[in-house]
Amino acid sequence: MNFGGIGGGELLVILLIALIVFGPGRLVEIASSLGKALREFRKMSQDLTTEIQKELEVTKELQDELKKELQPLTAEEVKKEPQTEGPAAPDDEGSTKEE
Repeated sequence: MNFGGIGGGELLVILLIALIVFGPGRLVEIASSLGKALREFRKMSQDLTTEIQKELEVTKELQDELKKELQPLTAEEVKKEPQTEGPAAPDDEGSTKEE
């Protein structure tokens, strides 16, 4: 038996030492408290995972909406041919050729 990298014999020794140090009544209380804490930790972890998944869904939906809205725009830009060449590039002296 291997529990978290601890063998069966090692686990037995740890439990025996805990029994001697805390006593049987206190050991039950400690185990109960540890169980409650572990249960709360798992619940918080599950809640956090659920919240992150919801946020990712919302983000994915927004991303899909943006893609749908941008798709016609990009299709129009591809179809368009440039009508003007835009501003003239400056020559060596800093003036444009159109001036």
